[in-house]
Formats: sequence, C-alpha cells, structure tokens
Amino acid sequence: MNNQNETITSPCNKPLLVVLFKSKEGIEQRGVQCYEGVMTFKELVDHFKAEKGSEEIGEVDKKQRDVDTKRVNGLKQFWTTSQGTVFPNITLFANSLSLKNSVTVGNKLIIEATLEKNADRFIADGQGRQAFIDWLLSDESNAEFEDHTISFKLIVTQTESLSTPKAVQIIRQLFADYHVKLTKPNSSISKHFDNSTVLSRLMNDYLALQVDSY
Repeated sequence: MNNQNETITSPCNKPLLVVLFKSKEGIEQRGVQCYEGVMTFKELVDHFKAEKGSEEIGEVDKKQRDVDTKRVNGLKQFWTTSQGTVFPNITLFANSLSLKNSVTVGNKLIIEATLEKNADRFIADGQGRQAFIDWLLSDESNAEFEDHTISFKLIVTQTESLSTPKAVQIIRQLFADYHVKLTKPNSSISKHFDNSTVLSRLMNDYLALQVDSY
C-alpha cells in the first residue's frame, strides 16, 4: 500500500468544454466557487474516474470511501428493471477552471468554461453512478446511451491541487455532510413511494382502499 496523494486528471487527456450556471451556496464562504451544469454519460466516463481504492492508496490519504460494489450492482438492476430511469446529480471538485464567455439571462449568470485536461478533479458524491455508467458504456451495444445526461454540481477550490490541506478538508467535510449528517427515510416510507414492483403497488392500492373506507 502506498501512502500518497492522488492527482486525477482527464482520463482521455482532453479538455472538457462545459456550459455552467453560476450558483451561490454557503460553502463559498470557505473560498470556493460553485457552479451547476449537465454533461453526457460519455463526457462523465471520458473525463472523470473514481478515486483509487484503499488497497492502492493509504487510508490517511483517502478523500472518499471506496466504490461500493453492492451500490453499483443495485444501479445495474435499477437500469434493467426501471420503466424510466433518472439519477440524482453528482458533486464534483476541481482545483481550477478556465472561464471563457458569460451571459446573464434573467437573474442567472451562464458561463462557458473549460476544465483543462491537467486540472485536478474529484468525484465527491457519485462514484457509484460513474462506475455504473462506465460499465454501461463499456459494452459497444449500449452506444445509444452515450448522449444520456446527468446533472452535476461543480465546486472549484482555486488551490494548487485537490491534495492541499484546504481542499482535502473541504471535500471530506462535504462527504460527511451528505452521508453522515443527513437522515434517510425509514423503510416503510420508502416502500410507500416506490411503485416499481407488484408488491409495492399492491400495498399502496390496499392502503388507498383502507383510507377510502373511512
């Protein structure tokens, strides 16, 4: 096991052109800039990859937990059984971003920018989604899904790399805020809102009948 900070640059060794909305969030008080955008599945796979596993880099240098195989397999099942897939947005970090043109529409600032090929980048939330999409597009018969899109939040640290103490602290804290301090709904609520299986639809129909009987 090597104890070293990992710099992740563009896997395809090319810059990524993006159109972004400038957002404003509380985390900006820590000296970062926030943006929102959309990219295709192919752009995600070509320009981002998950952090190496803990068996390759030391735990002390990890900014994220390892990719959860169980989660990825769950996404595979979701993709094959859902009648209409949709994914939550992912959260990305970059140490720098080249801003090009901008235009204001209403009260929104829209920016054309480039994530340079050598810019350090990191998937702070969404490694499982990236791993699933990478698996999906690795099969040439799935090329039709390359232009499917996924939205993202991009946080630019404006640091030398994403391995500086400031960047590492911000990334780890965001991960903790997302996954440690938020409470998931209980299983009964989850089942109530899920209509993807025969059992859940039967349960909800039964509940509706019970309510109507009063």
